[in-house]
Amino acid sequence: MKLAIVVTLIIILIGCTNTVLSQNSTSESNTNFSVDAYEQISSGMTRTETRNRLGDPAAIRTDSYSLPKGPFWGPQEGIDINALDGLRRYEEWQYEHKNTVYLIWFGDPVIEKNAWRVIGKTSYPKGAKF
Repeated sequence: MKLAIVVTLIIILIGCTNTVLSQNSTSESNTNFSVDAYEQISSGMTRTETRNRLGDPAAIRTDSYSLPKGPFWGPQEGIDINALDGLRRYEEWQYEHKNTVYLIWFGDPVIEKNAWRVIGKTSYPKGAKF
């Protein structure tokens, strides 16, 4: 019984250590980010080109674009739906610098997801409500 408790505690400790190291490595790799480099990101750039200029994003998510009917606003309104596939999917990379969130979107109406390129970008103040 004691052995099982010790093993369980070790597993939990390893998991917590990996989480902390993972979070630290993300914040260290974001030291590449600069507003000047972000401004150089343009449509058609690959993920590799983007990562080389900005470092690893703080978050990556894949979503499907759906617009509500009627007036709306928010960061995703800048996505050109003609740049998306039939399922209207896109990938969003998020960077944070000082008090601003920077988003870069990847997508393509024809090629496979792993070859998607930049289709747009935007930024907004941290804490903004949409």
